[in-house]
Amino acid sequence: MKYYKLIGVGEKNAVTVFTDTNHKIETDLPKVMGGSDMAPQPVEHLLAAFIGCTQATAVFVGRNMKPRRLNISQMKFDIQACRDERGSLGGTLPIDNDSTLPDFPSRIKLVTGIIEVMLKNNEPIAKKELMLLEKHVEARCPVANMMLSSGCIFQIKWVDGNNKVRSHLI
Repeated sequence: MKYYKLIGVGEKNAVTVFTDTNHKIETDLPKVMGGSDMAPQPVEHLLAAFIGCTQATAVFVGRNMKPRRLNISQMKFDIQACRDERGSLGGTLPIDNDSTLPDFPSRIKLVTGIIEVMLKNNEPIAKKELMLLEKHVEARCPVANMMLSSGCIFQIKWVDGNNKVRSHLI
């Protein structure tokens, strides 16, 4: 088992979190939502965690692929996400009992975008290799796996970034 410990202190809509690995994470909300806009929103942190976890997991998976090991040098992410705000802002107000719960889930519903994978030495990546990489990353990345398990839909295209570079040069 892998365990994590975080300690947080919140004031108004902002929170400062300290990890047991000696890091500080801050969240806030935009001014229009009652925050002071001094840090990313919590959902932005979730999406950043998805990108970071996907990167780290892809490097691990690529190193362990057979018959060809994929030595990933870089990945580029262009990701968008959406959620139905009625899940967090909806429901009957004022909140006075369980019947005032919103009728819509507050989770992220959809993540779309492109992930470009580049290998060392600009080697091309076969479509079959990219599909295997994507499938294993989604299954092994704790953040992606949690998001998918919540009902979030991924419409993310994984592409050979080396091939894209070459096609622009031709």
